[in-house]
Amino acid sequence: MHPNHAEKTAFVTPFGLYEFTKMPFGLVNAPCVFQRAMNSVLAGLSRDLALVYVDDIIVFSRSHDEHIQDLREVLGLVRKANLKLKLEKAQIAMTEVEYLAHTVSEKGVRPSRKNIRKILQWEPPRDRKELRSFLYLCSYYRHFIASFARLSFPLFQMLLPADE
Repeated sequence: MHPNHAEKTAFVTPFGLYEFTKMPFGLVNAPCVFQRAMNSVLAGLSRDLALVYVDDIIVFSRSHDEHIQDLREVLGLVRKANLKLKLEKAQIAMTEVEYLAHTVSEKGVRPSRKNIRKILQWEPPRDRKELRSFLYLCSYYRHFIASFARLSFPLFQMLLPADE
């Protein structure tokens, strides 16, 4: 965060006035600003090499040697931008990873097992709010469900206001 903008994050406590020196994720625009910054940092990279979503960077390569080279390139850009990474969050040279609620591997992309289990064990919805939650979770994986629109249409109809 630019030092000139710190005053915009100020808040008062019984102990005095405080201002953030780094962008807190609680600010409404923080994720958008951070995403734009990360896109800028990795702008020179091919989408076939790495993707970034907020604070998650995934680097994918065809071979171990290529992966080492790709990591060097990504880490070089991160270093050049003077960013810090959390080592404990890193997963390096994995053949399968969880990324944005999907399992990514050399076989392709599929829904995460955890969320599939959650869908399969979901209790029948008792009201519209519960039905909406269930449908939105299922909708996240609609690309993996054949005829999702046709199958879910009657359930989405139940979310519409009843005619009085």
